[in-house]
Amino acid sequence: MNKTFILGNIAKDIELRMTKDNKAIAKFSVAVSRQFSKDKTDFFNCTAFGKTAEFVHNYFGKGRKIAIIGRMESDKYEDKLYWNLIVDEVDFADSKKSANDGYSKVDDEEPLPF
Repeated sequence: MNKTFILGNIAKDIELRMTKDNKAIAKFSVAVSRQFSKDKTDFFNCTAFGKTAEFVHNYFGKGRKIAIIGRMESDKYEDKLYWNLIVDEVDFADSKKSANDGYSKVDDEEPLPF
């Protein structure tokens, strides 16, 4: 079984693209601090599709804490192995107070879904 859970902060702005048949694809990176090594951080390249991609793009931004469940996939390119986390589920991982500190890309008049 290939199931991965990460909890971290979005490291850079989320890239949202649409396919030819109008389906969303979001690509982003998540920084995860190592549990026993405060000086080391791992970065996970993540890809979300469809409604999940749109949700991530609309409600998350750089610096926002995120919880992700997905699966790892590898690709080989020019004799190098690259890993990517394919997102199945996402959830907010910061408090409601910090969620309203300007990270959301939603208009101020539109209420957040929590």
